[in-house]
Amino acid sequence: MTYLTLLILSLGSLTALVLFGMIFYGIKNRKYMESLGENLDESTTVLKGDFKEIRRSLEGNEKQQERILKRLQNLETIVTSEAWDAIQAGEDENTIGLHLNDEEEEQPDAEEAARRIARKINR
Repeated sequence: MTYLTLLILSLGSLTALVLFGMIFYGIKNRKYMESLGENLDESTTVLKGDFKEIRRSLEGNEKQQERILKRLQNLETIVTSEAWDAIQAGEDENTIGLHLNDEEEEQPDAEEAARRIARKINR
């Protein structure tokens, strides 16, 4: 064999070795990237679930805040009215103009009672 043939065979072997190394590294890296992708998919699914729960909680808090604000407005109407001053002074219901019914069979909760009184005072 001549030196040229030997040189070509050694370069070919070296090139094949480099190619096999690149293929091996690519396969190893691909498996690593696939595992990262799977972990990312799982994390994304968990985060989507958490986000939905947070969103539902926020919507519930907004509804509760609206209820509290409405109740506060009713209580404010009651406390700032002239009728409230008359009630505190002990005046008669007829002079106040309130027509509160004593025949309530059900005991309303505090929010409903405040709403009813506020409606009657606004009349």
